[in-house]
Amino acid sequence: MPVSETFTPSVCPKCGEPKNVVSAEGQEIRVRCTCDWERGFHDRIKHTIMRTFYDNGFKTIMDWSPPIFKQGGTGKFKTFIKIQKALAMQKIYDFCFKIISPGESNRIYSLYKNIQQNHNLYIRGPLNSGRDLLLATIKIFAAAHDISTTPIPYEWATFKQDISQSDWNGKEAELARARVTDYYRNVQLFTLANVQSEGHWNDEKRKKFRSSLLIDDVLTRRQTNPGSMIFTSAEFIGQIGDGLGDRFPEILTAPKTSILIMLSSLEADRLLDTLDRKLNALRQIANKIKESDKKTHQDALAEKALLKQVEECFYLEHVFNRTAIHDDSLTQNVQVENSYLSKVKEKLIEFNTDKEANNLTYQEGVKRAKISIVKECQELSSKMTPREIEEVGEMMCVACSGEDKVKEFSRHAVQLREKMAKE
Repeated sequence: MPVSETFTPSVCPKCGEPKNVVSAEGQEIRVRCTCDWERGFHDRIKHTIMRTFYDNGFKTIMDWSPPIFKQGGTGKFKTFIKIQKALAMQKIYDFCFKIISPGESNRIYSLYKNIQQNHNLYIRGPLNSGRDLLLATIKIFAAAHDISTTPIPYEWATFKQDISQSDWNGKEAELARARVTDYYRNVQLFTLANVQSEGHWNDEKRKKFRSSLLIDDVLTRRQTNPGSMIFTSAEFIGQIGDGLGDRFPEILTAPKTSILIMLSSLEADRLLDTLDRKLNALRQIANKIKESDKKTHQDALAEKALLKQVEECFYLEHVFNRTAIHDDSLTQNVQVENSYLSKVKEKLIEFNTDKEANNLTYQEGVKRAKISIVKECQELSSKMTPREIEEVGEMMCVACSGEDKVKEFSRHAVQLREKMAKE
C-alpha cells in the first residue's frame, strides 16, 4: 500500500508547522519545524560558545567595543587605531557574513564558500582588543547555520593538552584521540583561541612543542576535506614560527589564510615615530647635497646613493600623505626653493612623471615605501612575517590618507556591523 494512503500528518503543537511530509516518490520524510531549529541552535550555542557571551542575552558584533579603540586610543596615532577597527569589521564581514548568493530562502554566505575552499583566518590582537568576541560572533553565526565547530573551551591550552594526552597509551589516551578527532579534525569550523608560541619567540634555539608532529597530522588531514580554521592570538605569526610544527606556519602564511591584525596604541605610535624619524633623516640628507664641479669617482658614487635616499623621501611623503609645507615636506620645498641641487629637482620630476603614468616603477616604489617603514620599526617587524609587514604597511597608508577617507572607512564599518548584527 502506498505511503500516501496510510500517511498521517503530524504537526508541532507549539508552532503548528508540519513534522512530516510525503516526497515526490511517495516516501514519508521527517522534517524539522521552527521549534526544532531553534532548539538545535540553542544547543549548539551552549556547546560551542562561552557563557559570558549569552548569559544575559546574546552579545553581537554591535557589542564589540574594545578599550584600546575608545576615542581612537590613548596614543597620538589615533587615525591608525580608528582605521584598524574599521578594517577589522571588513575582514570579519568578508570572511563570514558577506552574501555570495542573495536567494530569499537559500542565501549563500562567504563562510560557506570559505569552508568549501579551506580558507582560514588568523586574528592577532593585544590584550583588550576584543578578539574573543570577534571569534564568538562567527561561532554564533555558525551555530545558527548548523555548521559544526570546535566546542568550548576551544582554547589553545586545551588543544595542547588533548594532543599531548593522545600521544600516550591507555584509556585516557584513547579518549583524548577521540576528542582530537571530534573537536579539531572533523568539524567544519576548527577554532582555537589564545594560540601561543613555545618559550620566548626570540630565543636562538626556539623550543618545539613535544607533540608537534601530531599537530601536523591534524592540520594535514583537515586539508583533505572541506573546512576552515580560525585562530586568535596576542602574538604575530612570526613570533609563533615553527614551534607548533611545520604545517602551522605554512598554513598561516599561505594565501588561503586571511590575516586580521590589531595593534595597541603604543605599537601604533612606534610606527608613527619611525616614519617621522625616517623622514627627518632623509630631508637632512637632501639639504646637505651641494653643487660641485670637481667630483672624484667616490664622490659620484656617494652622490648617487644620496639621491636614491632623496627619491625614497619623495615616495614616503607621498604614500603617507606627508607633503604639507608645515610638515617640512621635501617635495613641497624642492618645488618652491632654488637652493636645492639640480639633480634633486630632477629626481622630483622623475618621481612626478612616474606617478602620473602610474607605471611599474611608481607601483614598485609605493609598495617598497609601505614595507620599508614597518621594517624600519624593528621592535615590531622582527616579530612579523613578510605578509604581516605588508599588511601593516597597507593599514598605515590608509590611516595617513586624510581625515575624509578615514571617516569614510569608519562609516562603512558601521554599516557592515549593522548588517552582521541582523544576520
